[in-house]
Order: sequence, then structure tokens, then C-alpha cells
Amino acid sequence: MAENAVQDRLKEWKIKFRPIRPASPHLNGKVERSQRTDLDEFYSSINIKDADLSAKLQQWEEYYNRHRSHSSLKGKTPWETFQTLQTLAHSQAEIEAAYNPANKPYALQNYKYEQKLTVLKNKYNAGKLQLNLTSKM
Repeated sequence: MAENAVQDRLKEWKIKFRPIRPASPHLNGKVERSQRTDLDEFYSSINIKDADLSAKLQQWEEYYNRHRSHSSLKGKTPWETFQTLQTLAHSQAEIEAAYNPANKPYALQNYKYEQKLTVLKNKYNAGKLQLNLTSKM
């Protein structure tokens, strides 16, 4: 099953797969904000065709993650925050020892089904749809 290879690998690595729905940037705010900062502070100041683009990108990443303070981190850099949180995180061995696949149901996402179901729920909640659950015998 090639279409599920990524999900199978994530499950093998015991990583919970939580995709976001397409066209839902409000669910992906941190990435959207990071990309906006890159656009405003990095890409606006360089020539995209520059031969040294790779080196400049590495310098930008170093600056952004280790030296630039972030208001969302209360003035700390991501590196400072990482170092603080690293002391609180569980080790790989602790995570693997506590992992029980039976506690984490594995379900594939079906966006089309979920969209249709949402439409029906909305119609039902708005009183525009009535369900007839009586069986015909």
C-alpha cells in the first residue's frame, strides 16, 4: 500500500499522525507565521538567484533560531526555549516503554466523507434535515 507508506512509517516510529484539513491555515498558525517572517525578514533582503543562497539561508536559520528573540517566546530565542524544555521531555526509552498501540486507534483520514458528514450535521442542527430511523419491516 504505497499511499499509506508515510502513515505506516509514522506508526512504526510511534508518531501520532494528525493531519489538518486542506485550506485551513488557522489550524497551522505557527507554520504560517514562520513563513511570513521568512518572507518579510529573509527573502525580501536577498536575490533568490544568488549563488550563495544556500549559505545565506543557513546563516538566516542560525540567526532566527539562536539569536533573534521572539515575542511569542517572551523574548527568548527558540534555542533558549528548546534547552529549557529539553530538560522536561521524556527520553526515547521512556516513551517506548509507555507506548501501547491498543490505546491509540489507527484511522485513516477521509476528507470527502468528513465533509459530507459535516454538511449533513449542519443541516440537521439547523432543522433542515430530519432523520427517519424507523425500520421498515
